[in-house]
Amino acid sequence: HPALAMVDLGCRLVSLDLTHPYPDRLRSVFTAIGLNVASVRVTEGPAAVSAVIGTPRGAVRLSPSPTL
Repeated sequence: HPALAMVDLGCRLVSLDLTHPYPDRLRSVFTAIGLNVASVRVTEGPAAVSAVIGTPRGAVRLSPSPTL
C-alpha cells in the first residue's frame, strides 16, 4: 500500500462527520463491513462528508463548499 512508503508529516484524522438522508441505513452498512461506527458521526441531512485533520499547524476542517 502506498501509505507504507509515505513520510509521516504528523497529520491525523480527528473526526469524520457524515450526513445522509437515511443515516440508519448507512450505519447498518458500516456495521456489516466491520467499521467502528462509534468513530464516525452520522446524522440525517443531505449527503455530505466533513472531516477534521489535526496538523502540526493546528486543526483543519475539510468540508463541502456552499452551493453557488
